[in-house]
Amino acid sequence: MDKPLIPPAKYLVYAAFLVSLFVSCSKQEEAVSSYSTMELEILQLVNQYRITQDLPTLSMHAVLFNQALKHTEYMISQDKLSHDNSNDRFKQISTELGSKAFGENVARGYRTAHEVVNAWLGSEGHKANIEGGFSRTGISAMRNEQGVYYYTQIFTD
Repeated sequence: MDKPLIPPAKYLVYAAFLVSLFVSCSKQEEAVSSYSTMELEILQLVNQYRITQDLPTLSMHAVLFNQALKHTEYMISQDKLSHDNSNDRFKQISTELGSKAFGENVARGYRTAHEVVNAWLGSEGHKANIEGGFSRTGISAMRNEQGVYYYTQIFTD
């Protein structure tokens, strides 16, 4: 039996996502190679979910990534999960990008992108951020010295 000429829909969605990452990078957006595999998997899973909800996909943005990275480093240094200083982060993002709407998801202890995204989707507040009217995101996933992952995802318009 011949193989179908058109790949399954999930591969088309994934291919379109990868192409959009390479094509849509502006001066303020970072190249795909700047992110870890875990961060890209989280972005892919969040965007796959958003597509099922008829929402536009999110693009990674350097300013948001840097803010997410700083917050993840902070959580690791404090050995706690937190939204500490979120107002300061959002003010900085607003100043740099002119953003008016923000969201932030944090997590720790999940070993895979699937686990953390599923946990966020199982939480009303986190899910609301994933489904929010945002267009840009920054994701940081880092391990502490014991190998425990900490995550920050920031959303903005």
